[in-house]
This record gives sequence, C-alpha cells and structure tokens, in this order.
Amino acid sequence: MRKRTKKKLFKISLLIILALSTTSVYNFIGNEEKSDDATELRDEANLKSPRKSGYWSTNFIHIKDDNWSATLFPWIKIGLGTKISPHFIENVTINAGGMGSGILIENSKEYFRIKNCTFYNSGLFADLEIFQIDAGIELVNTSNGLLINDSFSDTRVGIALINDCHNNTILGNKANKNVDYGITLLDNCHNNTIMGNILYNNDVAGVYLSNSNNNTIKNNTVNNSFYGISIQNDCSNNTILGNILNKNYFGVMFSASYNNTFSGNNMTECGVVIWPSVEENSLPFNIGDKNLVNGKTLYYYTNEKGLGKNNFTDSG
Repeated sequence: MRKRTKKKLFKISLLIILALSTTSVYNFIGNEEKSDDATELRDEANLKSPRKSGYWSTNFIHIKDDNWSATLFPWIKIGLGTKISPHFIENVTINAGGMGSGILIENSKEYFRIKNCTFYNSGLFADLEIFQIDAGIELVNTSNGLLINDSFSDTRVGIALINDCHNNTILGNKANKNVDYGITLLDNCHNNTIMGNILYNNDVAGVYLSNSNNNTIKNNTVNNSFYGISIQNDCSNNTILGNILNKNYFGVMFSASYNNTFSGNNMTECGVVIWPSVEENSLPFNIGDKNLVNGKTLYYYTNEKGLGKNNFTDSG
C-alpha cells in the first residue's frame, strides 16, 4: 500500500511540476512578446521628424582645404564630397558674436550643402580692395556648394562669394537688414546661380556683383535697398531674369559692365541706371522686351534719332 501511495504522490507531484513549468514558459513567452511590443512602440515614439533650424547652436564653423572629415561635430554630416553624396551642414543657428563670419569655407572643391540654417551678428569688417568681408556665410575660392533655405540678418553681408568661387547655387534664402548686401559675388566668381531668394531692407544692395561673369540672377524678390541689383566693375555675360524689385532707390544698376542679359524683370517704384554714360554703339546689356516699370513696358533704344511719343507708348 505504501509503495502504491508513494507512486501516486510522485505522479501527482510530477503533474504539478509540469503544470507550473508550462505556465512559466507561457508567461515567459507572453512577457517577451509584450516586451518586444513595448520596445517597438518605444522605438516608434522615439522616431523624430527632421530637426528644425535652431536645433544646434554654435558661433563659428571653419572648413579649409576640404578638411571636412576632420570636423567631428554633430551638426556636420560627412559625405563623400561628390554630387550624389555631398557633405551637409544643416539645422544650425549661428550667432557669430560680432566677430568674423558665421561659416567660412576656403579652398574647397568637394560638393556640400548648407541648408535650413540661421545666421546673425557677424563681424563688420569689409575691405573690397583686398576682397575680404564678414558675412553669415563666406566662401573663398570654393566651388560646388548649395546654400538653400537659410536665413540671414544683422550681418555685414548675408552670403559672400569671394575670389574664384564657381558652380555654386544660392537658392531660396532670406536676407534681411544686413549692413551692406544680401548676396555678393566678388573677384572672378563665375558660373554661379542666385535664384528664388527673398532679399529686403539690405542697406546697400540686395545682390551685388563685381568682376564676375556668366552668373545667373533669376526669380529673386528684392525690396527696400539702395540698389536692388548692382552689376559693377567689368561684369559680363551675366543673366538677370524674372526678378521682382520693389521700392529700391535704384532697381538695377549697370556700371562699367557689358554684354549682360536683362529680361522679364518687374520693377515697382524703381528702374534701371547705367553709369557712367555709355559711348555710342556700346551696349552695356542685351535688354529683352518684357521688362516692366510700374506695370508698364521698359523701352531701350540705341543709335536712334528723332524719337517721339509714339516710340514710348504706355512706357514705364
């Protein structure tokens, strides 16, 4: 009897252990699944939208001789420096502290983008004789940059390209209340594009070119500056197309510059100035027939005599 009783007790104990083990395994699997679900939910919750401008803050970024890989900062994303894999500076607010430029890039030929950044309070140094000027972004002997959707205020110049800067695109930026220029190209800066920018209340000019050729200035809005767009000092073969210029003292200024194309621009309460006066048979620009002043056609005649009112019907 005792042996049978022991066997029954052993069987009962074994069944209890098996039941408990099964429950524990089930609980473990269930908890693991819940843990995985919680991890997934937590990871989804931690997914962030692209960081907005102002996420990072600094006072100066300096790139020289394409030393991008040496700049181990979280606000610089290192690419291969190619057209399809450029370097990125993005979502940074730069207060230059009243000294120098916010970003200075020198002697760079690798592809890069500066996007969605805010710049203010640059230094005020400027010497156009030696082509040095403080700016929000200053590029010197630098090519293949894309500056897009950036904002500039209270700088000497918003964006400055100086001394052999080529094949850069300045697109969709805003420059407001800068001491001299919203955007400037100085000293042999060729084949650059300035497009779709909003430039207003810059004291000297919205866009200023000096000794720079084959650039495109297109579809910009320039308001309330002394010069809306100023083309000076041996600039040639530039295209000024489809810009809106409002309430500048001079809409567009051409000075000692030749063979530039000027077409489809709309000027309100400002116009075109050619200085100094040009010699006969010498055209400072190729003017299209769709420029407007105060909503009326801008006329341009050369080598014509005896012009009368009929030659200026509904003129601007």
